[in-house]
Amino acid sequence: MALPGTLGISWGNRTLRRFDGAVIPGVVDTDALVLTGAASTAGFVVEKIADEYNVLRWMLTVGGTSATAPPATISGLADGATVLGTLAVGATTCALTITIEGGVYGIRPKWSDTTTTYEGRQTLLNTVMPVRLGDQIKLRPGTYGLVGGVKSYTQRIRFLTPTGTWTGSNWVKISPRDPLTTVWAGTLLDGFSAEATGRNAYLWFDQINWSVPLLDGQDPNSTSIFSGASVSNYVKITNCQFLCPETIGTPPTGTGRDLSIAITANGSFWYIEDNRAENVWIFCTSSSVGDTLVITGNDIIGCYNDGFKTNHYNIKFEDNFITNKRCADPSTLSGSDGAHPDTVQHLGWSDGISRTIGTYKRNIMVRGDGRPSWPDGQGMFLTDSKNGSSLLGLEMENNFVIMTMQNGISLTNSIDPVVRGNATILDPTVGGVVNTNTGTDPYIYTPAIALGGESSATAHGGILSGNIRNQAVITYGNHNPPPVATNNITLDPAAVSGPSSYAENFVNPEFGAVLNSRAAVIARFTPKVGGPVDLAGAGPWDTSGNWRTYGAATQVTMAAPAGGPELVPSANFTIGANGSITGTVTVTPSDGGAGGTFTPPSVAISSGTPTATFTYTPPAGSATRTISVTNNGGLTNPPSVSYVVNAPSATMVTLSGPEQLLVGTTGTLTAEVDGFATGDLTITLNPVVGLTFGGVIVIQDGTSSGSTTITASTPGTKTISGSNNGGLAGPASINVVAFAPAVTYGNVAALVRCGFIAPVA
Repeated sequence: MALPGTLGISWGNRTLRRFDGAVIPGVVDTDALVLTGAASTAGFVVEKIADEYNVLRWMLTVGGTSATAPPATISGLADGATVLGTLAVGATTCALTITIEGGVYGIRPKWSDTTTTYEGRQTLLNTVMPVRLGDQIKLRPGTYGLVGGVKSYTQRIRFLTPTGTWTGSNWVKISPRDPLTTVWAGTLLDGFSAEATGRNAYLWFDQINWSVPLLDGQDPNSTSIFSGASVSNYVKITNCQFLCPETIGTPPTGTGRDLSIAITANGSFWYIEDNRAENVWIFCTSSSVGDTLVITGNDIIGCYNDGFKTNHYNIKFEDNFITNKRCADPSTLSGSDGAHPDTVQHLGWSDGISRTIGTYKRNIMVRGDGRPSWPDGQGMFLTDSKNGSSLLGLEMENNFVIMTMQNGISLTNSIDPVVRGNATILDPTVGGVVNTNTGTDPYIYTPAIALGGESSATAHGGILSGNIRNQAVITYGNHNPPPVATNNITLDPAAVSGPSSYAENFVNPEFGAVLNSRAAVIARFTPKVGGPVDLAGAGPWDTSGNWRTYGAATQVTMAAPAGGPELVPSANFTIGANGSITGTVTVTPSDGGAGGTFTPPSVAISSGTPTATFTYTPPAGSATRTISVTNNGGLTNPPSVSYVVNAPSATMVTLSGPEQLLVGTTGTLTAEVDGFATGDLTITLNPVVGLTFGGVIVIQDGTSSGSTTITASTPGTKTISGSNNGGLAGPASINVVAFAPAVTYGNVAALVRCGFIAPVA
């Protein structure tokens, strides 16, 4: 077999030995790979295995037994260190460079199948791997957490506490080397009860795909990420996916019950941010009292029961998007199985202790395509606090909810809540639906705003301002005295015109499947200038589609472009404020005397014009300019920003491309200039036997690079050269080594990421 000239691999310095694939015994291979040099001395080995797909492959791995850490010569290497070696097949050699990633484990899909005992098979941290705070676990592509090849909720992969001192940011981060290439069937977080054991999780799961639906006969209350009552503390879940197919089976108790719960977040200090879920039973739930739950920036597309059901305090529930909320099939209603699910529900505290509940802001919850005759979820249902406990410090602002059920915003036992700028409106296209409490069909719900409580001692006061709803009466129950209510607007979904109609108040009020993103909702329900909603200052956003802010401004804000060419006006700098502006505030920009100009030289903002823009034209020369602003309104100035001025016109062209290219695959060939092209610059490539180019490379006027494709049809070293039509120097020629595998199974880059050495002919 032939080998590429060079090969580079990233490797964690805490990487364990192979955890999948059996070494093939008794196999005679006349083309055996041999590893020599420092890599071999450090403890790396090359062996032929049957991988998790039972494909025979050569794999570079770490010596030693499966249950031990790598040799000290590897684990002691610092981040960025390199280990050199040589791979040989007979007289053919390949230079190998292993770049060490400090504090990183590299593991593969069947890492849990190393022993026959339950705990040894399923427990990962501090059993097989002595993980420390600040370490990373890098996952190779594949499916994790299966037991005997099947998703199991009784034998899920478990984690124990990492060692070290918690600083507030030194998480143990668990993520794939390439985003979402890891599928995880189920994780049990246990052993973290700080009260009982002094241990916490400190685990950060990032860019993992948890999209494994239930199998027939499995517990419908099972969860992709589960923590038992009051046992998990400090867990972070970001940029992950929980995607299940549309439910089509006959679940145990109502449609949707063949879908699993995404996250059961018992315990304290959970951070669930920027994830995406499709067709889940519940996205996030908990049953025990816990401190701090941050749920921000998540997209939930299709949810059959409560979207978020928590029992925490110090909650931050902000900037989430929930659509296609559905409840159980009206023909199979069964007790609490989706009878009247809430998009957001707080279970309350039965211990009589009042706590700060937190903030619920800028969430968008819409019916989406819904289902004919099916009710969807209720809105914000923060209730069931009892035994004298109250919700303190509640801020519920700028939420937008479209639904077909009665509770738009319902609060129980809340003291001095701030509820403003929310919209809870009925989808008028749905018509009558089944009443999930009585079975009445058809039934028309009217989303309500209601505040109640056990008594005036546990529920009183607050602000209720600028809210939009369909029910004219706001009920207060035992919430006494009631909140100060101002500028709350009542709309009528049946009205086709007039001040109470949707058409009179919103720019383009459409309902149904078109509302599949935040931007779509905001665009359609931006208030019309001069309409009742606009004049009352009601609803989540203003007539420009910007989220409303409340309270007096204390600081000027500035949004700035990153940079631009010399002597050319920039994109807009946008000036605003962090609250309401009194009078007119003049804001003046400066580049610290660098010689640039601003257009206009100053801008004014006010309550009627809350934002303003200017551009910056930098002087000649490549540099980073510091842009600052001052104001005459006594507000705090924003931090200065850096504006990178691009290099002068180009003088030279260079080429770059892949060092190696698998025969039959396509790579990218890029041409760059050392400044910016003046007029379109064309780079014509000279023909090369065994290579096909996608065409000439064009670097467009004002840009610095362009590219084309390159495809290899025969192996060997290919020299690529060319010329340009702009009279610039270059490009110098470059070499690309094309090679063909003896067996084709994926592109070589993916194999390298997996730690495999591609057998090549």
